[in-house]
Amino acid sequence: MSLAPAANGVSPANDAEKIGEREMALFLLLIIVAIALGIVGAVVKGLLYVLIIGVVVLLADLFLVAVRLRRSGRRPGR
Repeated sequence: MSLAPAANGVSPANDAEKIGEREMALFLLLIIVAIALGIVGAVVKGLLYVLIIGVVVLLADLFLVAVRLRRSGRRPGR
């Protein structure tokens, strides 16, 4: 794949970097939502189901990150 600028002046490397930034932002947003739901569910009496939803969101987020890392084929540096 060539790293020459595309017709719109944006290189494929910049495109990939922006996609990575969006994925990281989504990951962090889901983590924040899961923490907020967990706190509300644990503190407010009668809202245990909100805590459970927070845990499910956290587990789904971690699962998506694990799948993404496995699919990308990245290996840790030695």
